[in-house]
Amino acid sequence: MPRGRQASGWASLTQAKQAVAGLVAGGLTNPQIGAPRSISRRTVQTHLTHMFAKLDIASRAQLTAQVTRHRRPQPPPAPAAPAADSAVTGAPARGAHRPGSARPPPQAGDRSG
Repeated sequence: MPRGRQASGWASLTQAKQAVAGLVAGGLTNPQIGAPRSISRRTVQTHLTHMFAKLDIASRAQLTAQVTRHRRPQPPPAPAAPAADSAVTGAPARGAHRPGSARPPPQAGDRSG
Protein backbone atom coordinates (compact mmCIF):
# COMPACT_ATOMS: atom_id res chain seq x y z
CA MET A 1 0.00 0.00 0.00
CA PRO A 2 1.47 3.39 -0.98
CA ARG A 3 2.28 5.76 1.85
CA GLY A 4 -0.59 7.98 2.84
CA ARG A 5 -3.21 6.13 0.77
CA GLN A 6 -5.99 4.05 2.27
CA ALA A 7 -6.34 0.38 1.37
CA SER A 8 -9.97 0.74 0.32
CA GLY A 9 -12.57 3.36 -0.41
CA TRP A 10 -12.50 6.34 -2.75
CA ALA A 11 -9.33 7.76 -1.16
CA SER A 12 -7.48 4.56 -2.10
CA LEU A 13 -7.84 5.34 -5.82
CA THR A 14 -5.09 7.23 -7.58
CA GLN A 15 -6.00 10.41 -9.43
CA ALA A 16 -5.62 8.49 -12.68
CA LYS A 17 -8.09 5.83 -11.53
CA GLN A 18 -10.49 8.52 -10.31
CA ALA A 19 -10.26 10.13 -13.77
CA VAL A 20 -11.04 6.78 -15.43
CA ALA A 21 -13.97 6.37 -13.04
CA GLY A 22 -15.22 9.77 -14.20
CA LEU A 23 -15.03 8.64 -17.81
CA VAL A 24 -17.03 5.52 -16.94
CA ALA A 25 -19.59 7.76 -15.23
CA GLY A 26 -19.68 9.84 -18.42
CA GLY A 27 -20.81 6.76 -20.35
CA LEU A 28 -17.58 5.89 -22.17
CA THR A 29 -16.86 2.27 -23.06
CA ASN A 30 -13.59 0.52 -22.20
CA PRO A 31 -12.23 0.97 -25.78
CA GLN A 32 -13.20 4.68 -25.71
CA ILE A 33 -11.39 5.09 -22.40
CA GLY A 34 -8.30 3.15 -23.46
CA ALA A 35 -7.69 4.41 -27.01
CA PRO A 36 -6.50 7.97 -26.18
CA ARG A 37 -4.34 6.56 -23.38
CA SER A 38 -2.82 3.86 -25.59
CA ILE A 39 -4.05 1.06 -23.34
CA SER A 40 -6.18 -1.89 -24.35
CA ARG A 41 -9.80 -2.36 -23.37
CA ARG A 42 -8.63 -5.35 -21.34
CA THR A 43 -6.24 -3.16 -19.34
CA VAL A 44 -9.10 -0.74 -18.68
CA GLN A 45 -11.18 -3.71 -17.51
CA THR A 46 -8.38 -4.76 -15.14
CA HIS A 47 -8.25 -1.24 -13.68
CA LEU A 48 -12.02 -1.30 -13.22
CA THR A 49 -11.84 -4.70 -11.51
CA HIS A 50 -9.29 -3.30 -9.06
CA MET A 51 -11.46 -0.22 -8.47
CA PHE A 52 -14.53 -2.37 -7.89
CA ALA A 53 -12.65 -4.37 -5.27
CA LYS A 54 -11.33 -1.28 -3.49
CA LEU A 55 -14.78 0.33 -3.49
CA ASP A 56 -16.63 -2.92 -2.66
CA ILE A 57 -18.91 -2.55 -5.69
CA ALA A 58 -19.77 -4.79 -8.62
CA SER A 59 -20.97 -2.64 -11.52
CA ARG A 60 -20.33 0.43 -13.63
CA ALA A 61 -23.62 1.88 -12.34
CA GLN A 62 -22.34 1.61 -8.76
CA LEU A 63 -19.05 3.21 -9.85
CA THR A 64 -21.03 6.07 -11.41
CA ALA A 65 -22.85 6.56 -8.09
CA GLN A 66 -19.46 6.69 -6.30
CA VAL A 67 -18.15 9.28 -8.78
CA THR A 68 -21.27 11.41 -8.27
CA ARG A 69 -20.89 11.17 -4.50
CA HIS A 70 -17.21 12.14 -4.50
CA ARG A 71 -17.00 14.59 -7.35
CA ARG A 72 -15.97 18.00 -6.11
CA PRO A 73 -18.69 20.59 -6.54
CA GLN A 74 -17.89 23.08 -9.26
CA PRO A 75 -17.58 26.67 -8.08
CA PRO A 76 -20.30 28.98 -9.41
CA PRO A 77 -19.29 31.00 -12.47
CA ALA A 78 -17.72 34.35 -11.71
CA PRO A 79 -20.04 37.31 -12.26
CA ALA A 80 -19.43 39.26 -15.43
CA ALA A 81 -17.20 42.28 -14.93
CA PRO A 82 -19.10 45.56 -15.28
CA ALA A 83 -18.31 47.64 -18.35
CA ALA A 84 -15.65 50.27 -17.83
CA ASP A 85 -17.28 53.58 -17.02
CA SER A 86 -15.46 56.85 -17.53
CA ALA A 87 -16.99 58.19 -14.31
CA VAL A 88 -15.35 55.35 -12.40
CA THR A 89 -12.04 54.94 -14.23
CA GLY A 90 -11.51 58.42 -15.57
CA ALA A 91 -10.90 56.91 -19.00
CA PRO A 92 -13.11 57.57 -22.00
CA ALA A 93 -15.61 54.86 -22.83
CA ARG A 94 -14.45 52.21 -25.29
CA GLY A 95 -14.65 53.48 -28.85
CA ALA A 96 -14.94 57.14 -27.79
CA HIS A 97 -12.88 59.76 -29.61
CA ARG A 98 -9.89 60.91 -27.59
CA PRO A 99 -8.53 64.43 -28.18
CA GLY A 100 -5.26 64.32 -30.05
CA SER A 101 -5.87 60.84 -31.46
CA ALA A 102 -6.74 59.98 -35.03
CA ARG A 103 -10.36 60.63 -35.81
CA PRO A 104 -12.40 57.42 -36.17
CA PRO A 105 -13.68 56.63 -39.67
CA PRO A 106 -17.08 58.15 -40.45
CA GLN A 107 -20.10 55.98 -39.86
CA ALA A 108 -22.70 55.29 -42.53
CA GLY A 109 -24.98 58.30 -42.82
CA ASP A 110 -22.45 60.57 -41.06
CA ARG A 111 -22.11 63.86 -43.01
CA SER A 112 -19.41 65.46 -40.85
CA GLY A 113 -16.40 64.81 -42.85
